[in-house]
Amino acid sequence: MAIGARVGARRPVWRGQAHARIAHLSLVLALATVLFARSSAQDLAFGTELSEKTTFSYTSHADLLETTHRIASGTCQKYAKVEVLGQSTEGAEILALRLRKEVTLDAPARPKVKIVGNLHGDEPTGRVFTLALAEWLCDNVGKDGRASTILSKVDLWLIPTVNPDGYAIHRRENANNVDLNRDFPDRFAEGALPNWLPPRDDHQIETRLIMDFIQREGPFVSSLAIHEGALVANYPWDGSLDRTTKYEASPDDSTFRDLARRYASSHRKMSLASNEEFANTNGITNGAAWYPIYGSMQDWNYVVAGCMELTLEVSMSKWPKESLLPELFQDNLPAMLEFIKRSSSDAFSGIVYGIHGGNRKTVKQNLPIAAHVVVHPSFMNTSTDAATGAFYRPLASGSYTVEVSAVGFKPKTMQVEMPVDGGLFLRVYLNKLPTKQLIIDPNDQLQSAIIVVVGVGLTVGGLWWIHLLLLSRSSGRSLMSSLRILRR
Repeated sequence: MAIGARVGARRPVWRGQAHARIAHLSLVLALATVLFARSSAQDLAFGTELSEKTTFSYTSHADLLETTHRIASGTCQKYAKVEVLGQSTEGAEILALRLRKEVTLDAPARPKVKIVGNLHGDEPTGRVFTLALAEWLCDNVGKDGRASTILSKVDLWLIPTVNPDGYAIHRRENANNVDLNRDFPDRFAEGALPNWLPPRDDHQIETRLIMDFIQREGPFVSSLAIHEGALVANYPWDGSLDRTTKYEASPDDSTFRDLARRYASSHRKMSLASNEEFANTNGITNGAAWYPIYGSMQDWNYVVAGCMELTLEVSMSKWPKESLLPELFQDNLPAMLEFIKRSSSDAFSGIVYGIHGGNRKTVKQNLPIAAHVVVHPSFMNTSTDAATGAFYRPLASGSYTVEVSAVGFKPKTMQVEMPVDGGLFLRVYLNKLPTKQLIIDPNDQLQSAIIVVVGVGLTVGGLWWIHLLLLSRSSGRSLMSSLRILRR
């Protein structure tokens, strides 16, 4: 009995140890599973798999050009084209890397989005981020739906540097010691809107080059400008009329705030409480409320080019260590992808058709037309693609009044409701006006010039005939006789 008792007493102890070991092992496996799942979810959400070919270093300008061409002819050869925008003050070539799937004649127009780096010479992360983004997109086609969608449905322009001269000497300003982000025509200093066009000779070469490029290749739907010195997404207005530091809301304030908020919340750190300077605003700021500036690229894009641009501060320190570049890019990658998405598939978009006789059901008579789309209370004029009639425009959720107009067609006003998740698409049909009711397009400068010339000609001609008639009456001659005399 004693032996049996001892044996019986040991069995529960052995079973208890086994159960404890099994429970412990199960807990470890469960914890590992959770951590792996969380890591995988973060990798999927943030796209942390980076190409081994990506260069995360501050290279010379010659190496930057070589890398841009290498990407275009290698990793991204199916999608990329290098465009030369011009030369800097010191003659350095300034390039854009254009990414888009090959365009066919029947392909719909694609929203144009741009990302601009190194406007300030001593803030070089944009040089790295733009090319790293290109390689990530091209490497992940077929693997990540975001990459596939962007390359097939967006016309993306990446400009690694605008200020190569300042970069070469580690200076904010360009070779002429001018801050390029204070050199664009300013809405207050320059006066009325027409005075903003065209770029004047007293602007720096780099500034004029960017303005010419935007107006030549646009319209661009949206844009990001990459800077350093803080961690925040900045939006218009950048300056105020009385030049004081205060919140200066633009007519599209709700949409700008929505774009900035989505960027910051998609960023790994920007909207967190640890970002102390902007913890109360979740990582976003109105430019004039932070510190007012005048002559910024951001405000010029909005007013003149109809392009909604955010100025991103992506690092607390300027010229961060090269070892930090991969992590900084990973922090911003999901936010950049979300911004592009919000400007394309999640934008307010549509196609404008002109009805050339018949009715709406007669498809052959409904042709895409060049039109203007204005979302009130904004003044920003969104133009459709002339060939396809397509338009894109970021828009925050809410109710809006939309006015669509085109030369020779009856304007249409409608109420729209933009959903919280975005992605509103409309087909708009405009009825053709009778000839006598044709509407003149005030935005078409050539058309306006022709109208002025014709109007002056008709006025002068009318006055000449009146003069001739009065001359014939006063002389007692016939109108034809007076005309013969004048011809002598």
